[in-house]
Amino acid sequence: MGKYVVFVVCLWIARKADAYTPLRTPEGGRYGLSAIALVGNSVNQSGLDAGSLAQSVLSSLARWKEASGGRIAPEYWQGTDRGQFVPATGYDGISRIYFASQTQEYVPAGVLGLAQVWYDTRTGVALEADIVLNDRGYRFTQNPLDSSQGGGNRVYVDSVLTHELGHAFGFAHSSESHATMAPYEGAGRYELGCDDRAGSLAFNGAASAGAAGVGSIRGRVRSEGGSDIFGAVVQAVSRTRGEVQAAVLSERDGTFEIGGLPPGAYAVQVTSFPYTLQSLPGFYSGIVGGLCTSQQAEANVMLGSSVDVGNLSTRTFSSGGCGSVAIAGRNRCERTAALPSIPYHGSQLPPVASDSQESDDFGFCGRPANASTRRAGVAGARSTPMRSIFGFMFGWVGPLALAIGLRRRIL
Repeated sequence: MGKYVVFVVCLWIARKADAYTPLRTPEGGRYGLSAIALVGNSVNQSGLDAGSLAQSVLSSLARWKEASGGRIAPEYWQGTDRGQFVPATGYDGISRIYFASQTQEYVPAGVLGLAQVWYDTRTGVALEADIVLNDRGYRFTQNPLDSSQGGGNRVYVDSVLTHELGHAFGFAHSSESHATMAPYEGAGRYELGCDDRAGSLAFNGAASAGAAGVGSIRGRVRSEGGSDIFGAVVQAVSRTRGEVQAAVLSERDGTFEIGGLPPGAYAVQVTSFPYTLQSLPGFYSGIVGGLCTSQQAEANVMLGSSVDVGNLSTRTFSSGGCGSVAIAGRNRCERTAALPSIPYHGSQLPPVASDSQESDDFGFCGRPANASTRRAGVAGARSTPMRSIFGFMFGWVGPLALAIGLRRRIL
Protein backbone atom coordinates (compact mmCIF):
# COMPACT_ATOMS: atom_id res chain seq x y z
CA MET A 1 0.00 0.00 0.00
CA GLY A 2 1.12 3.54 -0.50
CA LYS A 3 0.14 7.15 -0.53
CA TYR A 4 0.71 10.29 -2.49
CA VAL A 5 0.04 13.90 -1.75
CA VAL A 6 -1.30 16.27 -4.39
CA PHE A 7 -0.83 19.98 -3.85
CA VAL A 8 -1.61 22.69 -6.37
CA VAL A 9 -0.75 26.11 -4.98
CA CYS A 10 -1.53 29.42 -6.67
CA LEU A 11 0.12 32.28 -4.85
CA TRP A 12 -0.50 36.02 -4.85
CA ILE A 13 1.36 37.25 -1.78
CA ALA A 14 2.53 40.78 -1.14
CA ARG A 15 4.99 39.89 1.64
CA LYS A 16 8.47 38.87 0.62
CA ALA A 17 11.15 36.56 2.07
CA ASP A 18 13.82 34.17 0.91
CA ALA A 19 14.64 30.54 1.57
CA TYR A 20 16.22 27.86 -0.56
CA THR A 21 14.39 24.77 0.61
CA PRO A 22 15.50 21.16 0.11
CA LEU A 23 13.26 18.26 -0.79
CA ARG A 24 12.66 16.30 2.43
CA THR A 25 11.29 12.84 3.11
CA PRO A 26 8.60 12.60 5.81
CA GLU A 27 11.40 11.64 8.21
CA GLY A 28 13.40 14.74 7.27
CA GLY A 29 16.05 13.22 4.99
CA ARG A 30 17.17 15.34 2.05
CA TYR A 31 17.26 13.97 -1.48
CA GLY A 32 17.88 15.10 -5.05
CA LEU A 33 19.71 13.90 -8.13
CA SER A 34 23.36 14.79 -8.63
CA ALA A 35 23.53 12.81 -11.87
CA ILE A 36 20.59 12.54 -14.25
CA ALA A 37 20.11 10.74 -17.57
CA LEU A 38 17.23 12.77 -18.99
CA VAL A 39 15.12 11.64 -21.96
CA GLY A 40 12.87 14.07 -23.83
CA ASN A 41 10.00 13.59 -26.29
CA SER A 42 9.93 16.78 -28.37
CA VAL A 43 6.42 16.40 -29.89
CA ASN A 44 4.27 19.35 -28.78
CA GLN A 45 1.46 21.64 -29.92
CA SER A 46 3.26 24.88 -29.08
CA GLY A 47 5.17 24.87 -32.33
CA LEU A 48 8.59 24.33 -30.74
CA ASP A 49 10.89 22.50 -33.11
CA ALA A 50 13.04 19.64 -31.83
CA GLY A 51 16.30 21.54 -32.12
CA SER A 52 15.02 24.52 -30.15
CA LEU A 53 13.65 22.31 -27.39
CA ALA A 54 16.92 20.40 -27.12
CA GLN A 55 18.84 23.66 -26.78
CA SER A 56 16.47 24.90 -24.07
CA VAL A 57 16.79 21.68 -22.08
CA LEU A 58 20.58 21.70 -22.40
CA SER A 59 20.77 25.37 -21.35
CA SER A 60 18.51 24.75 -18.35
CA LEU A 61 20.63 21.78 -17.24
CA ALA A 62 23.78 23.85 -17.76
CA ARG A 63 22.50 26.64 -15.49
CA TRP A 64 22.21 24.23 -12.58
CA LYS A 65 25.54 22.55 -13.36
CA GLU A 66 27.31 25.91 -13.43
CA ALA A 67 25.66 27.04 -10.19
CA SER A 68 26.74 23.83 -8.43
CA GLY A 69 30.37 24.40 -9.37
CA GLY A 70 30.20 21.45 -11.76
CA ARG A 71 29.11 19.05 -9.02
CA ILE A 72 26.07 17.70 -10.87
CA ALA A 73 26.38 15.54 -13.98
CA PRO A 74 23.38 15.66 -16.34
CA GLU A 75 23.09 14.08 -19.79
CA TYR A 76 20.30 14.40 -22.36
CA TRP A 77 18.64 12.26 -25.02
CA GLN A 78 15.73 13.34 -27.25
CA GLY A 79 13.48 11.81 -29.89
CA THR A 80 9.89 11.51 -31.13
CA ASP A 81 9.23 7.73 -31.12
CA ARG A 82 6.48 7.17 -28.51
CA GLY A 83 7.60 3.59 -28.05
CA GLN A 84 11.08 4.62 -26.96
CA PHE A 85 10.57 8.21 -25.80
CA VAL A 86 7.47 7.47 -23.77
CA PRO A 87 5.38 10.57 -22.88
CA ALA A 88 4.25 9.29 -19.48
CA THR A 89 5.00 9.56 -15.78
CA GLY A 90 5.85 6.46 -13.77
CA TYR A 91 8.95 4.88 -12.30
CA ASP A 92 10.93 2.98 -14.95
CA GLY A 93 14.50 4.03 -14.24
CA ILE A 94 14.48 6.78 -16.90
CA SER A 95 13.96 10.48 -16.17
CA ARG A 96 11.65 12.02 -18.77
CA ILE A 97 10.49 15.35 -20.20
CA TYR A 98 7.36 15.43 -22.34
CA PHE A 99 4.33 17.57 -23.21
CA ALA A 100 0.81 17.22 -21.83
CA SER A 101 -0.75 17.25 -25.31
CA GLN A 102 0.89 13.86 -25.98
CA THR A 103 -0.69 12.08 -23.02
CA GLN A 104 -4.05 11.45 -21.40
CA GLU A 105 -2.66 12.31 -17.97
CA TYR A 106 -4.56 14.94 -16.04
CA VAL A 107 -2.69 18.24 -15.67
CA PRO A 108 -4.56 20.83 -13.55
CA ALA A 109 -5.69 24.06 -15.17
CA GLY A 110 -3.27 26.89 -14.50
CA VAL A 111 -0.30 24.58 -14.04
CA LEU A 112 2.65 25.24 -16.34
CA GLY A 113 4.55 22.10 -15.48
CA LEU A 114 4.78 19.20 -13.06
CA ALA A 115 7.91 17.41 -11.81
CA GLN A 116 7.78 14.04 -10.08
CA VAL A 117 10.94 13.05 -8.21
CA TRP A 118 11.34 9.38 -7.22
CA TYR A 119 13.53 8.27 -4.32
CA ASP A 120 14.49 4.98 -2.68
CA THR A 121 12.43 4.48 0.48
CA ARG A 122 15.18 2.51 2.18
CA THR A 123 18.12 4.80 1.52
CA GLY A 124 16.48 8.16 0.67
CA VAL A 125 18.56 8.33 -2.52
CA ALA A 126 16.85 10.07 -5.47
CA LEU A 127 16.39 7.79 -8.48
CA GLU A 128 14.41 9.51 -11.20
CA ALA A 129 12.57 12.71 -12.12
CA ASP A 130 9.70 12.98 -14.64
CA ILE A 131 8.60 16.37 -15.99
CA VAL A 132 5.47 17.24 -17.99
CA LEU A 133 4.99 20.65 -19.65
CA ASN A 134 1.40 21.86 -20.05
CA ASP A 135 1.14 22.84 -23.71
CA ARG A 136 -2.63 22.35 -23.53
CA GLY A 137 -3.12 25.58 -21.62
CA TYR A 138 0.07 27.47 -22.55
CA ARG A 139 2.11 28.19 -25.63
CA PHE A 140 5.79 27.66 -24.91
CA THR A 141 8.15 29.91 -26.83
CA GLN A 142 11.81 30.74 -27.38
CA ASN A 143 11.29 34.41 -26.44
CA PRO A 144 12.79 35.30 -23.02
CA LEU A 145 10.31 38.19 -22.73
CA ASP A 146 7.26 35.89 -22.82
CA SER A 147 5.75 35.25 -19.39
CA SER A 148 2.43 34.22 -17.87
CA GLN A 149 2.88 37.16 -15.50
CA GLY A 150 -0.28 39.22 -15.83
CA GLY A 151 -2.36 36.31 -17.14
CA GLY A 152 -0.81 35.71 -20.57
CA ASN A 153 -0.53 32.22 -22.03
CA ARG A 154 2.80 32.62 -23.88
CA VAL A 155 5.67 31.44 -21.69
CA TYR A 156 9.41 31.19 -22.30
CA VAL A 157 10.05 27.45 -22.10
CA ASP A 158 13.43 27.88 -20.37
CA SER A 159 11.70 29.47 -17.35
CA VAL A 160 9.61 26.36 -16.76
CA LEU A 161 12.35 23.85 -17.60
CA THR A 162 14.90 25.47 -15.27
CA HIS A 163 12.35 25.54 -12.44
CA GLU A 164 11.23 21.92 -12.84
CA LEU A 165 14.81 20.68 -13.16
CA GLY A 166 15.54 22.43 -9.87
CA HIS A 167 13.16 19.95 -8.24
CA ALA A 168 15.10 17.09 -9.82
CA PHE A 169 18.30 18.47 -8.28
CA GLY A 170 16.83 18.58 -4.77
CA PHE A 171 14.97 21.90 -4.44
CA ALA A 172 11.47 22.37 -3.08
CA HIS A 173 9.85 25.79 -3.56
CA SER A 174 11.61 28.94 -2.39
CA SER A 175 9.78 31.77 -0.70
CA GLU A 176 12.01 34.30 -2.53
CA SER A 177 9.83 36.04 -5.08
CA HIS A 178 12.68 36.54 -7.59
CA ALA A 179 14.10 33.02 -7.32
CA THR A 180 13.82 30.49 -10.12
CA MET A 181 12.39 28.11 -7.50
CA ALA A 182 9.58 30.47 -6.45
CA PRO A 183 6.27 28.58 -6.85
CA TYR A 184 5.00 30.87 -9.61
CA GLU A 185 6.49 31.85 -12.94
CA GLY A 186 7.78 35.32 -13.69
CA ALA A 187 9.80 37.09 -16.35
CA GLY A 188 13.57 36.56 -16.20
CA ARG A 189 13.53 33.66 -13.75
CA TYR A 190 15.19 31.26 -16.17
CA GLU A 191 18.43 32.76 -14.79
CA LEU A 192 19.12 31.58 -11.26
CA GLY A 193 18.87 34.06 -8.38
CA CYS A 194 21.24 34.44 -5.43
CA ASP A 195 19.08 32.11 -3.34
CA ASP A 196 19.08 29.39 -6.02
CA ARG A 197 22.83 29.62 -6.52
CA ALA A 198 23.64 29.52 -2.81
CA GLY A 199 21.36 26.53 -2.37
CA SER A 200 22.95 24.69 -5.27
CA LEU A 201 26.40 25.06 -3.70
CA ALA A 202 25.10 24.11 -0.25
CA PHE A 203 23.18 21.05 -1.47
CA ASN A 204 26.16 19.77 -3.43
CA GLY A 205 28.73 19.89 -0.67
CA ALA A 206 30.61 23.06 -1.57
CA ALA A 207 29.66 25.30 1.34
CA SER A 208 31.10 23.53 4.37
CA ALA A 209 34.39 22.74 2.66
CA GLY A 210 34.97 26.30 1.54
CA ALA A 211 34.91 25.23 -2.10
CA ALA A 212 33.88 27.66 -4.83
CA GLY A 213 34.84 30.61 -2.61
CA VAL A 214 31.98 30.39 -0.10
CA GLY A 215 31.26 30.04 3.62
CA SER A 216 28.24 29.69 5.89
CA ILE A 217 26.36 31.15 8.86
CA ARG A 218 24.83 28.95 11.53
CA GLY A 219 22.87 29.41 14.74
CA ARG A 220 19.54 28.69 16.43
CA VAL A 221 16.18 30.45 16.33
CA ARG A 222 14.37 30.78 19.66
CA SER A 223 11.40 32.64 21.01
CA GLU A 224 11.90 35.34 23.61
CA GLY A 225 10.75 32.71 26.11
CA GLY A 226 13.55 30.34 25.08
CA SER A 227 11.58 27.83 22.94
CA ASP A 228 13.11 26.45 19.76
CA ILE A 229 11.38 27.73 16.59
CA PHE A 230 10.77 25.34 13.67
CA GLY A 231 10.47 26.64 10.12
CA ALA A 232 11.52 30.25 10.65
CA VAL A 233 12.99 31.89 7.54
CA VAL A 234 16.52 33.00 8.46
CA GLN A 235 17.91 35.55 6.01
CA ALA A 236 21.52 36.49 5.35
CA VAL A 237 21.38 40.08 4.07
CA SER A 238 24.55 41.20 2.32
CA ARG A 239 25.73 44.49 3.81
CA THR A 240 27.56 45.20 0.55
CA ARG A 241 24.75 44.44 -1.88
CA GLY A 242 21.83 45.44 0.32
CA GLU A 243 20.05 42.24 -0.77
CA VAL A 244 19.15 38.89 0.73
CA GLN A 245 21.97 36.65 -0.46
CA ALA A 246 20.33 33.45 0.76
CA ALA A 247 18.15 32.06 3.51
CA VAL A 248 16.97 28.76 4.97
CA LEU A 249 14.19 27.36 7.14
CA SER A 250 15.20 26.47 10.69
CA GLU A 251 15.10 22.80 11.74
CA ARG A 252 12.81 21.25 14.36
CA ASP A 253 15.32 22.09 17.09
CA GLY A 254 15.62 25.67 15.85
CA THR A 255 19.09 25.22 14.36
CA PHE A 256 20.00 26.53 10.92
CA GLU A 257 22.96 26.83 8.57
CA ILE A 258 22.94 29.12 5.54
CA GLY A 259 25.53 27.76 3.15
CA GLY A 260 26.87 28.91 -0.20
CA LEU A 261 27.60 32.48 0.97
CA PRO A 262 30.31 34.56 -0.70
CA PRO A 263 32.75 36.15 1.79
CA GLY A 264 31.54 39.43 3.24
CA ALA A 265 29.56 41.15 5.98
CA TYR A 266 25.98 40.02 6.60
CA ALA A 267 23.05 40.99 8.79
CA VAL A 268 21.13 37.93 9.94
CA GLN A 269 17.42 38.30 10.59
CA VAL A 270 14.29 36.17 10.97
CA THR A 271 10.93 36.28 9.25
CA SER A 272 8.19 33.78 8.42
CA PHE A 273 7.51 31.69 5.34
CA PRO A 274 5.16 34.02 3.43
CA TYR A 275 3.14 31.50 1.41
CA THR A 276 0.71 28.73 2.22
CA LEU A 277 2.48 25.73 3.75
CA GLN A 278 0.98 23.55 1.02
CA SER A 279 3.76 24.84 -1.24
CA LEU A 280 6.33 23.02 0.94
CA PRO A 281 7.06 19.31 1.48
CA GLY A 282 4.94 17.69 4.20
CA PHE A 283 7.96 17.60 6.50
CA TYR A 284 7.43 21.32 7.11
CA SER A 285 3.80 21.06 8.21
CA GLY A 286 3.26 22.79 11.52
CA ILE A 287 6.03 25.37 11.17
CA VAL A 288 5.66 28.56 13.19
CA GLY A 289 4.36 31.69 11.44
CA GLY A 290 3.98 35.39 12.22
CA LEU A 291 7.61 35.85 13.27
CA CYS A 292 10.10 38.69 13.11
CA THR A 293 13.52 39.40 14.59
CA SER A 294 13.83 40.89 18.05
CA GLN A 295 17.42 41.87 17.23
CA GLN A 296 19.56 41.25 14.14
CA ALA A 297 22.89 39.49 14.37
CA GLU A 298 26.00 40.41 12.40
CA ALA A 299 28.35 37.95 10.72
CA ASN A 300 31.59 38.39 8.79
CA VAL A 301 31.90 35.37 6.51
CA MET A 302 35.36 34.42 5.29
CA LEU A 303 36.39 31.87 2.70
CA GLY A 304 35.67 28.40 4.04
CA SER A 305 34.45 29.68 7.40
CA SER A 306 31.27 28.78 9.27
CA VAL A 307 30.25 31.68 11.51
CA ASP A 308 28.15 30.84 14.58
CA VAL A 309 25.82 33.73 15.48
CA GLY A 310 24.34 31.89 18.47
CA ASN A 311 20.68 32.28 19.36
CA LEU A 312 18.43 34.56 17.30
CA SER A 313 15.58 35.81 19.44
CA THR A 314 12.21 36.22 17.70
CA ARG A 315 8.81 37.60 18.53
CA THR A 316 5.43 37.60 16.84
CA PHE A 317 4.15 40.51 14.77
CA SER A 318 1.37 41.08 17.29
CA SER A 319 3.85 41.79 20.08
CA GLY A 320 5.33 44.76 18.14
CA GLY A 321 8.84 46.08 18.10
CA CYS A 322 9.82 44.31 14.88
CA GLY A 323 12.54 45.75 12.70
CA SER A 324 14.43 44.57 9.65
CA VAL A 325 17.34 45.51 7.46
CA ALA A 326 16.40 47.44 4.33
CA ILE A 327 16.47 45.11 1.31
CA ALA A 328 16.84 46.18 -2.31
CA GLY A 329 14.79 43.18 -3.37
CA ARG A 330 16.44 42.26 -6.68
CA ASN A 331 18.14 39.08 -5.39
CA ARG A 332 19.93 38.59 -8.70
CA CYS A 333 23.45 37.21 -8.74
CA GLU A 334 24.75 37.51 -12.27
CA ARG A 335 26.51 34.51 -13.71
CA THR A 336 30.19 35.30 -14.32
CA ALA A 337 31.20 32.05 -16.07
CA ALA A 338 30.07 30.63 -19.39
CA LEU A 339 27.52 27.82 -19.24
CA PRO A 340 29.20 24.39 -19.28
CA SER A 341 28.48 21.90 -22.03
CA ILE A 342 26.02 19.07 -21.37
CA PRO A 343 26.43 15.69 -23.10
CA TYR A 344 23.71 15.31 -25.76
CA HIS A 345 23.23 11.85 -27.26
CA GLY A 346 20.39 12.40 -29.71
CA SER A 347 17.95 9.49 -29.95
CA GLN A 348 20.12 6.66 -28.61
CA LEU A 349 18.52 5.78 -25.29
CA PRO A 350 20.44 5.40 -22.00
CA PRO A 351 20.42 2.17 -19.93
CA VAL A 352 17.53 1.57 -17.52
CA ALA A 353 17.88 1.23 -13.74
CA SER A 354 15.36 -0.25 -11.29
CA ASP A 355 14.78 -0.12 -7.53
CA SER A 356 12.13 0.40 -4.86
CA GLN A 357 10.89 3.94 -4.72
CA GLU A 358 8.62 6.70 -3.57
CA SER A 359 8.11 9.99 -5.33
CA ASP A 360 7.25 13.63 -4.85
CA ASP A 361 5.54 15.73 -7.53
CA PHE A 362 5.94 19.46 -7.97
CA GLY A 363 3.86 21.70 -10.20
CA PHE A 364 4.59 25.11 -11.69
CA CYS A 365 1.46 27.17 -12.19
CA GLY A 366 0.62 29.89 -14.62
CA ARG A 367 -2.82 31.18 -13.72
CA PRO A 368 -5.39 30.50 -10.99
CA ALA A 369 -6.93 27.03 -10.75
CA ASN A 370 -10.42 27.16 -9.23
CA ALA A 371 -11.24 23.46 -9.04
CA SER A 372 -9.92 20.69 -6.84
CA THR A 373 -7.22 18.60 -8.48
CA ARG A 374 -6.77 14.83 -8.50
CA ARG A 375 -4.11 12.67 -10.08
CA ALA A 376 -3.80 8.91 -10.37
CA GLY A 377 -1.03 7.18 -8.41
CA VAL A 378 1.48 4.64 -9.67
CA ALA A 379 2.48 1.85 -7.30
CA GLY A 380 6.13 1.00 -6.81
CA ALA A 381 7.84 -2.32 -7.42
CA ARG A 382 8.62 -3.19 -3.78
CA SER A 383 7.58 -0.07 -1.91
CA THR A 384 5.05 2.68 -2.14
CA PRO A 385 5.10 5.85 -4.25
CA MET A 386 4.51 9.18 -2.53
CA ARG A 387 3.71 12.11 -4.80
CA SER A 388 3.35 15.78 -3.96
CA ILE A 389 2.33 18.27 -6.64
CA PHE A 390 3.20 21.89 -5.99
CA GLY A 391 1.56 24.47 -8.22
CA PHE A 392 3.85 26.77 -10.16
CA MET A 393 1.62 29.76 -10.89
CA PHE A 394 1.65 32.98 -12.84
CA GLY A 395 3.63 35.82 -11.33
CA TRP A 396 1.00 38.43 -10.50
CA VAL A 397 1.64 39.75 -6.97
CA GLY A 398 -1.31 40.76 -4.84
CA PRO A 399 -2.92 40.29 -1.45
CA LEU A 400 -4.43 36.80 -1.64
CA ALA A 401 -3.36 33.16 -1.68
CA LEU A 402 -5.29 30.18 -3.02
CA ALA A 403 -4.23 26.70 -2.01
CA ILE A 404 -5.81 23.41 -3.08
CA GLY A 405 -4.52 20.27 -1.40
CA LEU A 406 -5.62 16.65 -1.73
CA ARG A 407 -4.40 13.57 0.12
CA ARG A 408 -5.25 10.11 -1.16
CA ARG A 409 -4.21 6.50 -0.53
CA ILE A 410 -3.55 4.10 -3.37
CA LEU A 411 -2.88 0.37 -3.60
